[in-house]
Amino acid sequence: MILQTARSAPPVQYENTTITFFVDFTMHVQKLRCNFLEVKKVLRDRGLKYSMMFPTKVRVVAEGKTWYFEKPQDTFDWLEGWRTVGTLQRKTHPGKRQQGTDRPEHRTSQEHPREHGCSLEQTET
Repeated sequence: MILQTARSAPPVQYENTTITFFVDFTMHVQKLRCNFLEVKKVLRDRGLKYSMMFPTKVRVVAEGKTWYFEKPQDTFDWLEGWRTVGTLQRKTHPGKRQQGTDRPEHRTSQEHPREHGCSLEQTET
């Protein structure tokens, strides 16, 4: 509720300094969220709207529909069925890959650079 109010309120000032508010997650939740770094990159690259929900769920909005994924692999599996050409279109043959629909190689967390407080250790989802 505090963050919601802070987003809609004008900037908070104290002695000529702007005070900002940020979400603070436990280390466990942050490590689980790190598993979605590559998924979020692919979603951004494809121009898809997404958001992270607490604790570790990604919401994807495309063509007026909303999907929720609790595991990065589930999101990658869903992405294999979609391609971006102006707007999203369902593949005509779900069992066959069409040119340009292969998902990019994704790396394990061992290969990711340290980002957003993510450790280099593999984290189970």
